[in-house]
Amino acid sequence: MSNRPFKVLVEIEVPDAENQEEAKQAAAEELVDLLTKREDWGDFFALAQALERKFHRHVYMVEVLSEEELPSMSLEGLAYEINEGHCSGQFMETFHQEVGGPCMAKLLQEQGSDPEFFQLSSEGDDIDDE
Repeated sequence: MSNRPFKVLVEIEVPDAENQEEAKQAAAEELVDLLTKREDWGDFFALAQALERKFHRHVYMVEVLSEEELPSMSLEGLAYEINEGHCSGQFMETFHQEVGGPCMAKLLQEQGSDPEFFQLSSEGDDIDDE
């Protein structure tokens, strides 16, 4: 999980307080109680975490012109053929999309990569660095 801070506004009513000091103390105790019971805030923390990290998906297209049919090859092989070989090539970004953790985890798995590459679980949740 990231250590980047985010702000939360919490309004706590303390109707039985006799004075302002008692109300502050009761509100502080209520806040500590709320924060230590994270399961009560599960949706809130999941949303806050999802809003915190962004990932990007880029799709590129490479056009290669050659005198002969080329076999299937790696990106490194294509780069060599274009830069050092007998091919002409053009590289273009065709698509960009900002995605959240769950989508990025799925995309990584579809590529045969592990979501832990970006410190994500298989469901797209942040994995603690600890």
